[in-house]
Amino acid sequence: MRTAVSVITIFILFFASCIHKTDPYAPQVVTALDLDQIEKSVRKEVVPMKVIYYNQWFESNPALKEQFIPSIADISGNAKKSIFALDYKNCRLVELNDDGKYVRSIGGPGSGPGDFMYPQQNIYTSKQYMYIADNYGLRLQLFDLSGNYIRSVCNASVEGGLFSIGKDGIIISVPTAMDTTLMMYKMLIQDSLGNDLRKIGRISKNDNIIFKQNKGQFYEREIYYIIADEHTNNIWCVFWFYPIIQRYNYSGEFLEEIQLNSKSIKNELTDSKSYREQYKARIGGTHLLRKPQIMRNGELLINVVGHGNIQIFQNAQKSSIHVKYEIPAMFENELK
Repeated sequence: MRTAVSVITIFILFFASCIHKTDPYAPQVVTALDLDQIEKSVRKEVVPMKVIYYNQWFESNPALKEQFIPSIADISGNAKKSIFALDYKNCRLVELNDDGKYVRSIGGPGSGPGDFMYPQQNIYTSKQYMYIADNYGLRLQLFDLSGNYIRSVCNASVEGGLFSIGKDGIIISVPTAMDTTLMMYKMLIQDSLGNDLRKIGRISKNDNIIFKQNKGQFYEREIYYIIADEHTNNIWCVFWFYPIIQRYNYSGEFLEEIQLNSKSIKNELTDSKSYREQYKARIGGTHLLRKPQIMRNGELLINVVGHGNIQIFQNAQKSSIHVKYEIPAMFENELK
């Protein structure tokens, strides 16, 4: 009798493990990182930074009105040491030299080539182009790395700027449709001209992190960044209001879910819950994970509330944290 029970138990455990492996919604690896513990031994590095542009240098002189940039949303650079600042309030790119001196203004308000009706507050770059989403213009505009207009992609799904540029110039974006039949995936992959290629990142209807039921059969979804580049094989989903990072490959395999834990994160989650209850909101709260970007070595750099800037190292199986970057106090607000 005991032998029969043992055999049945082994069969059940084996069957359960097979189900887990074939579950299309489950990551291959779940990695829990306790930041309070990790930071006791993680290597810390101070990032050298300097001011190259300061608004007060220009706003006090009316003759320099064109050179004044009231709202630098993002910057990008090139090998010639030019710096391109996205002045989203004035709907233009501004080229500076590596000392922060004004060179020229590119574009402006309008619907013509290189103009913007309301640009999203990010510049995405590849080894050939800069990509800027023009929200109200309903297009993605491409510039070369010298700031010259190349073309517009009008059927790219880049509303809200929640997209990234991956290998071969493919566009990876968050779906924006409210129809639940179109929302059962995390990412839409399009070619460099905006043609649909495939959808990856299947989502269960019971996923209570991404989906927040609204009225009837319609849902809202939590906001997450998509982070990719042309040099690495990973596509990262980084959630704004949850301490969760998900890693996929270009084939759509769910490789890993990283769960960040700490006392400060728990406190912020409690505050977010109180906020949603107070304002009867389904989504939102404290922006926990900010400014994610892929470093030159392919690793993920991210600002975590209460912990500053951490570098996530990814090996063959699971991720870990081995560097924390300290930003000089005068620059800290720029990362929030």
